[in-house]
Amino acid sequence: MGKKASMGYNTSQMISGLSGKIVANREGEAEVEVGGVCFKVFVPRRYSKQLPKLGTGVRFYTCLYLNREETAELFGFLTEEELGMFKMLVTVSGVGPKMALNILSSTAPDRLATAITQGRADIIEKAQGVGKKTAMRIALDLKDKIKAKKINLSLGLEESGADEEIIEALSALGYKRSAIKEVLEKIDPKLIKLGDRLKDALKKIK
Repeated sequence: MGKKASMGYNTSQMISGLSGKIVANREGEAEVEVGGVCFKVFVPRRYSKQLPKLGTGVRFYTCLYLNREETAELFGFLTEEELGMFKMLVTVSGVGPKMALNILSSTAPDRLATAITQGRADIIEKAQGVGKKTAMRIALDLKDKIKAKKINLSLGLEESGADEEIIEALSALGYKRSAIKEVLEKIDPKLIKLGDRLKDALKKIK
């Protein structure tokens, strides 16, 4: 049926791309209409603000998975680079498609590649549901693969220090670690300055 992935999933390349009209945009998933048929696509949560308006065209680079119950789940990305990183992540023991999606929801692929090659498990660990051991395993297992594929490493991790300050500031205000990790994934990725990222976090934290 296809290549076996971690966490009891099987992967198939039957649907490697999807182009159509976006008819729904929810946090973590979108619906695309193709020839009168609607496909639900699981996407990084940050896409909720990046996808085009409803009714307009969109293209996803996709990967189809069959879970333990043999239910098909389609995961989609706006760039081939991000899809490639997703496929790398699910080769790591203990990392399934949903966890890989959480990681890419919190960190852009170029920044994630840099974090992995620099052994920055603390960056990976910020993703929802990712523990320290898993983050370290990802950094260890994928370091050489990323270097071999020459994934763009031009973006440094200067802004990661800003995120550490955001964590400290929100912790001082009494917010729980789980809530802080969740809101870090929702900060507008276009914001780089500490002050702007902190303001955005304060608006969105629950």
